[in-house]
Order: sequence, then structure tokens, then C-alpha cells
Amino acid sequence: MAAGPRATSGAARATARHRPSGGRRPGRRCSYARPMTENEIKLKAIAALTALRGGVGTDYVSSLLGEVIPDEFMVPVGAEAREVGLAVLNQLSDPMSALISGLMLAFEAVADAYDETAPEAPTEEILQTLALELARESD
Repeated sequence: MAAGPRATSGAARATARHRPSGGRRPGRRCSYARPMTENEIKLKAIAALTALRGGVGTDYVSSLLGEVIPDEFMVPVGAEAREVGLAVLNQLSDPMSALISGLMLAFEAVADAYDETAPEAPTEEILQTLALELARESD
């Protein structure tokens, strides 16, 4: 059997599986494992934030967040670069959206709990200060 993407037939057209890293990554789920659900991805986001706040190394957190990215992508056989890119982007959009949603959900919970303590600086003020600092850095 030749090396390279394995062609499979689909209902409408043939596709090929592509592993972006050249194979299964250590610690990753098997390629035949079911995709993570939206809720599982949100839980990964919350776990990553919890780990960061707990002092766990960024390598572990990166690995944890990397688990939401598919191991393989289905792309049309013989497709142009643009079509391949769109196929990969479409397959990344749902997990990335769920990851962002999980991060926002966690932020909202923490911000609400913080604001209930009647702090000197409410969450909105802290965010505005951060935005101003970032804007100054980009000048």
C-alpha cells in the first residue's frame, strides 16, 4: 500500500484523510474515536483555565486544548488548495467555536462571582484598562 492520504469514497465524491502532524500525536485519542461533543470541548476549556490558575505548566494546558482539534481532516481528492483549505476550515470551526464558548462561559461565571463581591474595580473597568494597555502596545 502506498504511503500518503488514504482515499475513501463518500456519498457525493471521494475524500482523503489528512493528518496535519504526519500521524497520531502522543496522548491523543485514536483516529477512530468519535469526535468530542460541544459540551466535552467546553469542559476542556474550563479545565485549561483551571489548570493555568492552579499553576500547571503551559505545555500541559496547550496539550489539553489541542485535544479538541481533530486528528484527521476529510478533504476532497484532487481538490485545489482553496477547496482543501475550506474543507479543513469547516471541520475546525465547530470545535473552535465550542472552545471559545467554553472560555466565555467560564469568564462570565468568574466575572459574575467577582462582581458580586462589590470590588473597587468592576469587571468592565478591568477589561477596559486591559484593552487600553494592549492598544498602547500595538502603537
